[in-house]
Amino acid sequence: MRKLRKIIPVWIILFIFWIGFTLQDFTLTSINVTEIVVGLVISFLVSALTSLYLLENISFKFRKKGALIGIIRFIPIYLLELIYANIDVAKKALSKDIDVSPGIIKYKTDLESDMGLYILSNSITLTPGTITMDIYEEDLKTNLYIHCIDVKDKQGVINGIKNKLENNIRRFLS
Repeated sequence: MRKLRKIIPVWIILFIFWIGFTLQDFTLTSINVTEIVVGLVISFLVSALTSLYLLENISFKFRKKGALIGIIRFIPIYLLELIYANIDVAKKALSKDIDVSPGIIKYKTDLESDMGLYILSNSITLTPGTITMDIYEEDLKTNLYIHCIDVKDKQGVINGIKNKLENNIRRFLS
């Protein structure tokens, strides 16, 4: 029963993606029963396999009130950061004199949960111009080593990560 509770939400999400990718003209008259059945079977198999092997050690629970609102709030903030970073990297790449100062910064995070660190480090890595290189604990604090395309304003980079990403992630994770 426990395993089924892990499988069903992933199964539903995967099936919704299947529907979105396979049904081109979604009308009640154009629904292909074969595509629906294949989508149900494949999404179930994928969710069952991932829950057995990949999701077994991940403990991800929303213990805070308003966690869903926190996630909904985080998504547009992160999307805006992605847009700004893409524009900034494009400007730097297309300018005649490339004025960048790449480097590595050490970022101390207050996030304690593995899922929080996972979301933060992947959010940083998926943003153009930055890559999370390493995560490790030192002096009872978790540190992220981040390679940035431009570290002229090191404190600005750190404040941006803290204010825009980490604080918003903390709102929906325990």
